[in-house]
Amino acid sequence: MKRLGLFIALLVLGQFAISQTLRSLNPSVIGSFSEGLAKVKKDGKWGFVDKNMNVVIRVQYDEARDFKEGLAAVERNDKYGFIDKKGNVVIPIQYDYAHAFSEGLAKVSIDGLWGYIDKTGKEVIPLQFIYETLDFSDGLAAVIDNEDGQNYGFIDKSGKYVIPPSYVYYDNIGAAPFSEGLAMVNKDGKYGFIDKKGNVTIPFQYDNASSFSEGFAAVSKDGKWGYVNKKGDVVISMQFDYAADFSEGMAAVMNNDEWGFIDRQGDIVIPFQYHSLFIPSFHEGMAMVVKDAKCGYIDKQGKIVIPIQYDFNFYPQALPFSEGFAAVRKDEKWFFIEKNNSTVGRSIVEMKDEYVDLGLPSGTLWYGRNEDGYFTFGQ
Repeated sequence: MKRLGLFIALLVLGQFAISQTLRSLNPSVIGSFSEGLAKVKKDGKWGFVDKNMNVVIRVQYDEARDFKEGLAAVERNDKYGFIDKKGNVVIPIQYDYAHAFSEGLAKVSIDGLWGYIDKTGKEVIPLQFIYETLDFSDGLAAVIDNEDGQNYGFIDKSGKYVIPPSYVYYDNIGAAPFSEGLAMVNKDGKYGFIDKKGNVTIPFQYDNASSFSEGFAAVSKDGKWGYVNKKGDVVISMQFDYAADFSEGMAAVMNNDEWGFIDRQGDIVIPFQYHSLFIPSFHEGMAMVVKDAKCGYIDKQGKIVIPIQYDFNFYPQALPFSEGFAAVRKDEKWFFIEKNNSTVGRSIVEMKDEYVDLGLPSGTLWYGRNEDGYFTFGQ
């Protein structure tokens, strides 16, 4: 099975005092804040800064992922391990691949076999799966059967199958994690939903679907998207060319290649007017949007609260707000903007951009289109 994403991990040599600031570092790439730290890239190496813009873990790794559950996966010399927020290597750099911790476990791989470790580095589910697994969510993880390489089921944290392999990994999007107690699965080319006991709760009838978010799941039939609730009732009719997940009570929807936003009643709150391969969504009360090849931020009333002025170069050169900050690029310079009660859009620090490499936060989604309609992809 193809890897579901590029999972990164790296190594740190230990705790040390650093006085360098983000401004003096002058990195080429900055990422979103996660658990108080943001990754930065300089001369092909990654490190981390805090919200005071001090470099707290020096730039030294070939790759790095965001901190999750107190640890970050890092890579050096094609091997992966985990560091803590002081830069200490707490799980040795020894894995061929590793992913972020989720519900106390992280998936790792050595010599083509996948399994799971805990935060002490103990192998709690042996490296036994030939095909890459999914992260744990709602206590379960999807794994593909070693025998046929196509059907997948779900295991618990002891490694035992709770739901036997019976669903097809279809078109690279057949397996999805549990979300809000249900998982989107594929059978015979159609999508439906199952509960954590494997019972089919929403029949296999949709051409495409996404996971549940805030009680609704986007589904498509005959080229149009709408939303269902957990009972399978269509709560917002199939009327959109594409529909994204709900976030903070709003969902981005598209018609005629333009994005707008609806509320939970399906009413269009923000008219169709924005363009991007990036799927907009609200984070901390704001959504990053693209119009006329520029990026900016709107509130839930559709008011532009941070001007549409930041660069767009196929990808938006602006990231969603996370922990009060957003990384943006303007006139070939990257910088952080801050959102709080008194200052919105204030420039914190800027740096020269050397090349386009956004370091997007996990969960960021994009959409594409083929002969079967619209589809999503992302981290």
